[in-house]
Amino acid sequence: MRSAYNIATAVGLVAALVLPVEAIADHSLLDVLTSKGVLTEQEATDIRQQQKADKPYTIGGRIQADFATYKDPVGVNLADGAQFRRARLFVKGGFDDFHYKSQVDFAGNSVTVQDMYLEYTGLPVNIRLGNANEPFTMEDNTSSKYVTFMERAMINAFAPGRNMGLMFSAHGDRWGTAAGLYTNNSGGANKGVNSKIDVSGRLTVAPLHDRTHIVHLGASVNYHVPDSSRSLRFSARPDSHVTGMKFVDTGTLTGVRKVTQYGIEAATVFDTFSLQGEYVRSTVDYQAGLTGSSKFSGYYIFASWFLTGEHRSYSVAEGVFGRTHPKIPFRTDGEGWGAWELAARLSQLDLEDKAVAGGKEQNITLALNWYPLSHVRWMFNWVRARTDRSPLAPTQTGFGPDVYQMRAQVDF
Repeated sequence: MRSAYNIATAVGLVAALVLPVEAIADHSLLDVLTSKGVLTEQEATDIRQQQKADKPYTIGGRIQADFATYKDPVGVNLADGAQFRRARLFVKGGFDDFHYKSQVDFAGNSVTVQDMYLEYTGLPVNIRLGNANEPFTMEDNTSSKYVTFMERAMINAFAPGRNMGLMFSAHGDRWGTAAGLYTNNSGGANKGVNSKIDVSGRLTVAPLHDRTHIVHLGASVNYHVPDSSRSLRFSARPDSHVTGMKFVDTGTLTGVRKVTQYGIEAATVFDTFSLQGEYVRSTVDYQAGLTGSSKFSGYYIFASWFLTGEHRSYSVAEGVFGRTHPKIPFRTDGEGWGAWELAARLSQLDLEDKAVAGGKEQNITLALNWYPLSHVRWMFNWVRARTDRSPLAPTQTGFGPDVYQMRAQVDF
């Protein structure tokens, strides 16, 4: 177990950042108009983009500090502790129809390039060149600032994440689409996959969307050809990042010829209540001389409810949910308590097929989120993780930990 001193130090540092919440410039006119329902989230986003187009640069970032303790299975030590999950800085801006973003992450005592691209928006189709997220699944394309739970669902094991490439995107009043051609950046593999070439595409539609009522449907595809190593690996942590242990893991698959993946997604918002779910199927085909293929899958479904009357905001252009704006921001004089949200998620990842014994895991996660201000959030998660067998003792069934964790987050 990591020392209580280290945890207390991390808590104190984050508290120093997020407790003086009234000092944060949260009460901008756009935030107020959005929270009052005068502007939709999309209208506010369009205005912000126009404002940014008039400035050569904007500086921002996010800090997420996580704390976790585990009810360990017999014979396993998941290592209670604390970490900075993300510590990012970015610069973005634009000149006329040219826009850029440069974002790096300093978490884990290393520097990692996240976004680094140039985009042209002067045509009906936007063109983006550089390092950015591939358009595959709603879960992976939703910013970590806005995901409902501390960790994305386990289907994210299949997501290609950020890579170097060329992406085209467009949107209308009720739809959005993006497609791109990618390869791994110079930093190496992303999520255990070295790509010679990746092709990803996503289409979303919102037949109903107003300020408090949304219906979202979408589908995405990913086609992957590995590099000369002809290898890949799928794995996932138990919905907690403080531990490095993974209970489901295919190990390194060799002789891979191609990987074909597809996902379907749906979400709805009815005032303070929302539902969201996705399913992903991954098929791994092998080179000549190796028989058959391996098929893996995963899904999640979750429900959330704002106790204080807020609702999830939505971007039609990107097909994702965004920032929560408290109706009554927190005030130290007791005049406001911010937004409070309850959520529950069921997720599953199946990495078992034929000769691949990667395991199957099913998790239940309960969450309580507090948004004192639009740019500050405290998250509390309980995870019940269960796998079909122990990675240490394959004959043991019903294996897995209970996870108790929290996050302090601020972005600017």
